[in-house]
Amino acid sequence: MREMKDSGIEWIGEIPKDWEITKIGMLYNLRITKVSDTDYAPLSVTKMGVLPQLETVAKTNAHDDRKLVKKGDFVINSRSDRRGSCGISDYYGSVSLINIVLEPKNNMSSGYYSCLFKTVQFADEFYKNGHGIVDDLWTTGWQDMKRIILPVPHYSEQQQIADYLDTKCSEIDATAEDIQKEIDLLEDYKKSVITEVVTKGLNPDAEMKDSGIEWIGEIPKGWKIIRLKYITNSIGDGLHGTPNYDDLGTIFFINGNNLGNRKISITEKTNRLTEEEYKKCGVVKLDKCTLLMSLNGTYGTLSMYDNEPIMLSKSVGYINVCN
Repeated sequence: MREMKDSGIEWIGEIPKDWEITKIGMLYNLRITKVSDTDYAPLSVTKMGVLPQLETVAKTNAHDDRKLVKKGDFVINSRSDRRGSCGISDYYGSVSLINIVLEPKNNMSSGYYSCLFKTVQFADEFYKNGHGIVDDLWTTGWQDMKRIILPVPHYSEQQQIADYLDTKCSEIDATAEDIQKEIDLLEDYKKSVITEVVTKGLNPDAEMKDSGIEWIGEIPKGWKIIRLKYITNSIGDGLHGTPNYDDLGTIFFINGNNLGNRKISITEKTNRLTEEEYKKCGVVKLDKCTLLMSLNGTYGTLSMYDNEPIMLSKSVGYINVCN
């Protein structure tokens, strides 16, 4: 059993006795060289790491207002609410000024530090050292970041750890891919079972007739078909406009992203309205019989209304299915 010691740093915890700890500022220098993206290819700093800029991303006209990045540099988005948007660059290029670019001072295993900087614990520590008025304007600058303490194994062990994680993570990714294929097959099977039962019934020997509707196909002879509008009390969509949000409000503003798994998903980032704003925008009557459906993004995602105080956006349709 390897002998351990307390690092004295909460987010790191215990480390091997022969490891050291040090501040980021002792390992990296800040790189602030201004360049143009006409001379240095534009790069994007994402949760997948530092990558060549995609054609689809939003671009600015500040072609000369970029920071130089060299291969081996560590780059992180200073907007610390963008957790995990960082990486060790495998490219020479340029990034926008919102990013912090760091040049390693000594010989370091990029694989080890790339994994370290991707941990949830480091992202939390980076965020904790930031400043701002609200979460989506929270920034961590170099003066604060350079004081964050990191564990430092011997260089040879850094490489061993990086090689081990590369192999282990590849194995885990392959297993996850196989599991996802199984999940997808089961989801497809579940959907086919549901479709079969709701359009054909439970009696496999029932006499059938053509419904005349392509997506429905044959139905039991005793069944009939009817337009949806004739079996609902109300049908429509949400607010066509943007209300005034208030973080202290008690009414949640729901869009298509909040729907799924038959439940409405409320998160800390879900916008809120006051009751006054809610009434001003016009109230859509919802009850326990109301079915909600996303109308953009992942079309057709469903949730049942569960009595939460909510206002619907135009990306959510509602169907009241009670008589």
